[in-house]
Amino acid sequence: MEVHKYLGPGFYEIVYKESAFAQSGIFFLISIVLASFALVIIALYFFIFIRSKIRIRRDSVGPTVTDKFTGTLSKKGYILVIVSFLVLLPSAFYMYNYKHPELVLRSEKSIFPRGNTLGNIANKAFIAYQEDRIYYSNIERLLKSKIDGSGEKVLSNDNALYINVQGEWVYYSVIEGNPGIFKIRVNGEGREKLYFGKARNLNVIEETVYFTVKEEPSTFQWDSRATGVYKMDLRDRNINKISDDNAVSMMVAEDWIYFNTSADNSETGIMKMKTDGTGRTKISDILADKIVVENENIFYSIKSDKKQDYGIFKIKDDGRNPVQIVSEEVGGFNVQKGWIYYTNKNKDAIYKVSSDGGEIVKLIDHDVRDINILNEWIYYNTGESKKDYAIYKIKNDGSYQQRVY
Repeated sequence: MEVHKYLGPGFYEIVYKESAFAQSGIFFLISIVLASFALVIIALYFFIFIRSKIRIRRDSVGPTVTDKFTGTLSKKGYILVIVSFLVLLPSAFYMYNYKHPELVLRSEKSIFPRGNTLGNIANKAFIAYQEDRIYYSNIERLLKSKIDGSGEKVLSNDNALYINVQGEWVYYSVIEGNPGIFKIRVNGEGREKLYFGKARNLNVIEETVYFTVKEEPSTFQWDSRATGVYKMDLRDRNINKISDDNAVSMMVAEDWIYFNTSADNSETGIMKMKTDGTGRTKISDILADKIVVENENIFYSIKSDKKQDYGIFKIKDDGRNPVQIVSEEVGGFNVQKGWIYYTNKNKDAIYKVSSDGGEIVKLIDHDVRDINILNEWIYYNTGESKKDYAIYKIKNDGSYQQRVY
């Protein structure tokens, strides 16, 4: 049984594996009873044995074997003591495992925490979650608060996007003004710039940041880099380019990087490659607007101006079984736990539909820009300017609308 350290929605790190025995408290109680019984039996017969030796020394005449309460051990007594030892040893071993499972059968492979979900990263990740705090951007500042909105605190005066929270650090990208990748402690201290330039699609996984760059000469920064997919080692800040592709959406799932290319890329379509840049493979020739990976499926959207069938589709990560799920043009979408949440072309409502297709349900009529999902809550932002900007949340059934900011 794997035991996890909680790090946010869907983000876990295996700390250790419990013994196969240590899966229920009742076994622990049984072990205590058996061990106590065994100890009593062993102590009793040890006392009888010592008592018999003393008696024999005092009186060399007389029996050397008596009943179990007045003299040396009988054959049945020896058997009972041996059985008691056999009961005591596994009981003690179990109790030790139960108290200190981290010292036994440690996991050889950990599931390292992610900074945000794949669906949120595909939707600019304007909000992230860890433990009982949310971290979000209001265009002007990066803030954090409790889930109920109380205890709001400004962390930095940055228009943060692609927010990733990992342990004690918040990682994010700034596109306008002072572009770059930044990190700051969850208490607002230690703000530091890690990369100078416009970076998108930040995926923070353990000690590595994956991101995309689209070269923009008119806003060239001294550390700006050519168009492509990059990875940064957070330990030594070393940055490596692992692909020349102009990726629109990009996300890292396990050992693979998935992305869709822009129309001006040398090769268009939906692609995947290993996290070191090797094994680049085309999954589909489709020119998608956005992709979201969940399990072994890739969900993608197409707009009508691409001269292709439009809507939301899914395809296996090896290119098999393309299926259309939504047949209308959409403004954006996110995927979580087998459900697709999307906006219509005019971005004035949110709908949901099963990832296998079926009935489409309207959740709410409202101006919507991007959809982020944290557990059972849907967060969406509205407005294009500081004056009109707001963040709302609703339950994933469309109920209980609340304004977050």
